[in-house]
Amino acid sequence: MTTETIANTVLIHTRKWIHPETGQVRHYINDWQFKAGLEVSHYKTGNISYAEYKGQKVSNGKASEFTGKAWVDEKGKVHLNGYKGRRLAERKDVLTDLQAAVDAGWKAEH
Repeated sequence: MTTETIANTVLIHTRKWIHPETGQVRHYINDWQFKAGLEVSHYKTGNISYAEYKGQKVSNGKASEFTGKAWVDEKGKVHLNGYKGRRLAERKDVLTDLQAAVDAGWKAEH
């Protein structure tokens, strides 16, 4: 499934967080890995049983490294903190895919 397909069929849901000292508002993207093109199935134990990235089978180990926190600022720009999935996709490519999904399917809830 491509990012374009995801953006057209799935709304981007976020949870709002306000920094207690600076007042900076962040909207953390729920399930951002899926929006970036990673599809994962799990065993009942929680371990990954199968993974695809943009329609291509990938190792469970690489899929498990696809972690971090993705959030959107008040201007609609996507940020990705603590990304560790470089064996699967470059950070800049993930940001580009997430930004396209956000541009197509996200509206800040105030």
